[in-house]
Amino acid sequence: VLGGVPVAQLVGDTRATPLFREFIYFSFVTLTTLGYGDIRPTTDAARMVATAEAVVGVMFVAVFIARLMALQLVQAQRADD
Repeated sequence: VLGGVPVAQLVGDTRATPLFREFIYFSFVTLTTLGYGDIRPTTDAARMVATAEAVVGVMFVAVFIARLMALQLVQAQRADD
C-alpha cells in the first residue's frame, strides 16, 4: 500500500502512475528485510516475488561475504608459501 492505496491499483490506474523511485524504495526495503509497511504487495504473485527477492537479497550478501573470505584465505595461504 502506498499512501493508503495498493500499488497494484496504482499500476492499473493510468492517472496515478507510481514513480520508479517508489519501486526502487520497495525493492531496497524488501532486499534488506526492513519491511517498513508503507508499501506492501497485495496479490499472491507480488508476495511471491517480494519473498523471492528478500531470500535472494540475504543469499547474495552471504555468498558475497563468503567469497571475500575465501579470497582472503587464499591470499593468506599464498603469502605463507
